[in-house]
Amino acid sequence: IVHAVEQYSDSHFKMAGIFQASTEHWLEASRHKDPKADAKFNAFISEFKQRTNDLIDLRLIGSRGNLYYFGDDSKHPRDNVADREYFQAVIRALSGIPHIGTPVISRVTGEWRLPITVRMKQTHHDLAVINASFNVSALTRAFEAERPKPNGTLGLWRADGTLLARAP
Repeated sequence: IVHAVEQYSDSHFKMAGIFQASTEHWLEASRHKDPKADAKFNAFISEFKQRTNDLIDLRLIGSRGNLYYFGDDSKHPRDNVADREYFQAVIRALSGIPHIGTPVISRVTGEWRLPITVRMKQTHHDLAVINASFNVSALTRAFEAERPKPNGTLGLWRADGTLLARAP
């Protein structure tokens, strides 16, 4: 059971990294296009979300913390996350090094999210960070399905001892 959950988590974290790298490559190859206004980029990001059954949602963050969602209104920031731990940690870090943040309640959706962020090598239209945002409820549902019942517990811990997700 533990091995299955470890494989599940590991594969999704790797998938988030692939999504982030693919997004940065798209932005590099399309420098002249503003991703906030580009329908093809919007479709590109939507496809990632669909491929994970809405577990992972990619968002872009500007150098001052403006957070952009992709979907109905990608031209305007939905929030400013300059005060969030995951943004502060990654904006000061070297580019390309992912940061697994502390789970947060989204101020936009009200859902618990697990942010995995990476700072890009270069900014694109003032966008500096790619956020792979995991739906914590979807993670815990997957854990719940695998945990030994009735008294077992499954959790996902960061290397520093921070609890990221737990079922029940």
